[in-house]
Amino acid sequence: FKTLWNSAIVYNDNTDSGSISYFKEFLDRQQGAYREIGFSLIEEDPFKNKSPLYGSISDWEKIVKDAIKSGETDRIIAVCKFLDMKHIFGNKEIMDSLKMRLYDLIGNNNEYLGPLTKFATEQKTPLGFLNGRVIGKNGEHLKHIDLRSSGIYPIVDSIRIMSLTNQIAENSTIGRLYYLTDKMNLLVDLKDDIISAFEFLLNLRIRDQIRKKEGNLEMNDYVAPDTLSALEKRSIKEVFQIVARLQLAVENYMRNKGVLF
Repeated sequence: FKTLWNSAIVYNDNTDSGSISYFKEFLDRQQGAYREIGFSLIEEDPFKNKSPLYGSISDWEKIVKDAIKSGETDRIIAVCKFLDMKHIFGNKEIMDSLKMRLYDLIGNNNEYLGPLTKFATEQKTPLGFLNGRVIGKNGEHLKHIDLRSSGIYPIVDSIRIMSLTNQIAENSTIGRLYYLTDKMNLLVDLKDDIISAFEFLLNLRIRDQIRKKEGNLEMNDYVAPDTLSALEKRSIKEVFQIVARLQLAVENYMRNKGVLF
């Protein structure tokens, strides 16, 4: 299935400069391997600051801080993805150290939590369907539903910001949700609905990509209303309502925390 992902290298702050020259060559060779086997290529400047995809723990911490402070949507998106980093190879303790520093930095500082919270809660879902078109959040008519930006990402980003605020190091969205509900008694009333909505969107995305693959169409996350059954249309409207309730719950929680005003 078609997906987007990135790779990066992190090393200790005391790494000698002779070793650092190796990392650019390593990433170039990795990029070549991805191209050869058909994987999505690594985005070479995700933070839009022309920094390399390798750096020390302190280098990455500064990149993340600068990106959040910029308030630029593309850079905020890069931060959100970066915070979900997973270890691939090498010394995992280095990555864990970076992740702990970032979680501590952001989770205890409203200057960083504020922009991430606004980003998570301001990605509003479409309102519904009319005459074969999607009614966007501002009443505009759209040809497609973007499953990622209209449903999947708002859930992922909302749960992530709750996890950051409560210093939860779990990586998966559902794992974070279980921790929030079962161990911290947060979002309990929404738990089952969020899980159902998230699974529905992921399954719909898979089914749509299978349909596009079989039809020799471009693989993407845009779903046309006329490809949905009446039941799927009703279900996705309910999913959008669940996402809106989740975002409102997150807004209220962060407002009570003094992060939003």
